[in-house]
Amino acid sequence: VCELVVNVQERLGSAEALAALKLKVLQLHQLSNAQLKFVFRESAGSVFLIAVQVHHKPPRLLFPVYGIATPSEELTYQFANVMQSLVDEEAQGRLARLLMRNPQFNLSPSDLSFIAPDPFTPLNDATLLLPSPLTVDPAMPLYLERAVLRLMAP
Repeated sequence: VCELVVNVQERLGSAEALAALKLKVLQLHQLSNAQLKFVFRESAGSVFLIAVQVHHKPPRLLFPVYGIATPSEELTYQFANVMQSLVDEEAQGRLARLLMRNPQFNLSPSDLSFIAPDPFTPLNDATLLLPSPLTVDPAMPLYLERAVLRLMAP
């Protein structure tokens, strides 16, 4: 009937993304006798069989959806967004752990585009005015940077 696509950040990988989805979302819908088949029942009563196809290059998960009726937005939009959001959260967590272990860790271009997609407009912009005695100390910018990073870390 249709196909749902969940894009996976390269750092996470398709297998890890599928494991996270199974644990947090798909477990409730899994068929007991089929490992990569799931059943989704919409609130209107329509029932769909969802299969899983794992692709490694590029990393993504495809979910072909089979059913008699046409799936509503509950499946094609809401459920797909829940799955995509969960995979994105897993990727963010992976990147955060890598950066926490090693602040000098080199992010790849795909990491950067995942963290700050173009066009990137910040939600908040702040200007920090320091008293003049503090601006003389060369260690102050580094100290402030680390303090802000500690506040923003998950």
